[in-house]
Amino acid sequence: MAERPRAHRRLPPALVRRRQDGDRPDAWELPAGHDDLAPHRHRRPAARLMGAPAPDGALDEVAHLRGSGGGGALPSRDLQGRDEQARDRAVPDQRTPTCEAHRDRDDQGEDPHDRVSVAPAAPRPLRHRDQNALDDEHRQGEALHQPRAPRRRLMADPRLARLGELIVGYSLGLQAGKVFRIDTPYVGVPLAIELYRAGLRAGALPYANVELEELPEILVRDGSEEQLDFVPPAAVGEIDTVDAIATIWAEGNTRALTGAQPERHQRLIAATRTLTMRRWERISAGQMSWSGVLCPTPAHAQDAEMSLADYESFVYRACHVEEEGDAVAHWQSTSADLAARAQQLSGARELRIVGPDTDLSLVVEGRKWEAADGHHNMPDGEVYTSPVETETEGEIRFSFPALFQGREVDDIRLRFEDGDVVAAEATRGGEFLDAVLGLDAGARRLGEVAFGMNYEIDRFTKNILFDEKIGGTMHVALGSAFKELGGVNDSALHWDLVCDLRAEGEVYADGELVWRAGSFLEQATPATA
Repeated sequence: MAERPRAHRRLPPALVRRRQDGDRPDAWELPAGHDDLAPHRHRRPAARLMGAPAPDGALDEVAHLRGSGGGGALPSRDLQGRDEQARDRAVPDQRTPTCEAHRDRDDQGEDPHDRVSVAPAAPRPLRHRDQNALDDEHRQGEALHQPRAPRRRLMADPRLARLGELIVGYSLGLQAGKVFRIDTPYVGVPLAIELYRAGLRAGALPYANVELEELPEILVRDGSEEQLDFVPPAAVGEIDTVDAIATIWAEGNTRALTGAQPERHQRLIAATRTLTMRRWERISAGQMSWSGVLCPTPAHAQDAEMSLADYESFVYRACHVEEEGDAVAHWQSTSADLAARAQQLSGARELRIVGPDTDLSLVVEGRKWEAADGHHNMPDGEVYTSPVETETEGEIRFSFPALFQGREVDDIRLRFEDGDVVAAEATRGGEFLDAVLGLDAGARRLGEVAFGMNYEIDRFTKNILFDEKIGGTMHVALGSAFKELGGVNDSALHWDLVCDLRAEGEVYADGELVWRAGSFLEQATPATA
């Protein structure tokens, strides 16, 4: 809708004058009724001057409107916007015109038909002016103003900008000319924008893949087995064409799949394994980089039982971007500390984890320990490996709820023999737990054991990205192992389960106490029993 800014006149110019004897009739004359002269707020202003030729068809249109059932009254909406079929259906008024002497401008409330009518005359353009819009006529040589649709302008969060720079510059190490894909749901777009900007500044070739959060729920509920198993060939091929991927985890509803049938849900998870495995093959070969990062949302804050503002601060502190500073230097220092701890564990043959309702032994001989230092996850802070698949023995209890793909299972207890889960129970979500364990043969074996060492993450939030890194905890993962660390367990599942050892937990490496109440000991202590 084109319009000019309103002029600041005290009084509008007169629009109507008294009819004078000798005035010639005019087919464009406006009716005198008050209702018909009321200004239309959104009327398009006339973009022509007096005497300029009228647009093609304009006179015929007005003639139709004057002859319609309103007795010649103009409609209370845009003439230009009237439906053309409605105009074609308009039936001219067939009543005989009457003539009445002129009167002063005191005709409010009269019948719209009870006014001066004259014989038809040759039409000519007449300048119209809206007394409320005042000086809304277009002047020759003056550009028309096109108003923008109302739009809320969001202020950028500088912490998001710092996080975007950290991911691009440190986690991905993005270089000029590299193809950079940003995977995000719609609710994560604010962070995607900052990643895109950071990618451009790095000279990379970024593009965004915006996903619809509702589609998996629809597919699990309504899809056939063939549709659940389908993986788009284009998605498989695209993995081989990109140099870096940033995955934004952000949800508007963290419980969207709570009511899904477990078997159908697990089938969908298994179908995506092709993409996941190919991605890790390229990462292990040094052909691409990948990092997953969370964008705070109200849904995540609710899960954590925090206000959105407090949750945002929690997330940005864990990533070390809450305040201005050199976040890259922080993570480089953290990387060195974690690498030293991984080196310390690399000589161990067996780990024994002891805690409330927990006594679990795992063999880690010949496996490489890795420092999770902010390259594949942000935030990060753990050391981990893949245990020998067939030599896990004992029991373990997970006091924290375990969440997976929007499903929650409480108070899980597992018993292992020869590496396999032989007994499993939970106080809530047991059916889903059984479905997960039955996903494939590898789902009952461990693919990971790790120490959480990010002490800026000090509370459980029901988000595994943070919870597995809580300083002072340990976690194990059911399912797929890390091939680059020597693991061989193969599964479509990788489910991290957190064991809280901060109060009274102990970890022994080859019989020596190396961890107590959530911290590594500076000096290993031989076991007393």
